[in-house]
Amino acid sequence: MAASKTLSAAIADARKIVGDKASIPKPKADTDAVLDQIVARFHKWQSALTDLYTDTVVIDKAFKSYRYGMEQNAAVYGKADFGLDEKSKDDAAKIKQAQKILDDFFAQSRKAADDNAKSFGDLYDRVLHVMQGTW
Repeated sequence: MAASKTLSAAIADARKIVGDKASIPKPKADTDAVLDQIVARFHKWQSALTDLYTDTVVIDKAFKSYRYGMEQNAAVYGKADFGLDEKSKDDAAKIKQAQKILDDFFAQSRKAADDNAKSFGDLYDRVLHVMQGTW
């Protein structure tokens, strides 16, 4: 005979063996009700975990898209002359300075996107691991 799933089921199975005239002690704790609460909370937790997983994937993709967009913009601004004359010494210096400001911005933005994407990638792996290990 397989093990009963709840205390009340185990008591009922035991009663079948010992008969109705036998005295089976009443449980001191209602573990069946506690188990019902655990199962209900677990389903809520699983739902929240699924939402976290979905949001993590969406955010990870958004950071990757953001980084790709920054790469595209960096390529555009890296070639820009801002309507100035590159042959003029003064304008060439201004172009170079403006490009440096933008290049620094894009480098910092790409690094931040990479760092955040890595963090969300790690979170994704952990959430997936937890989801695979649950009931």
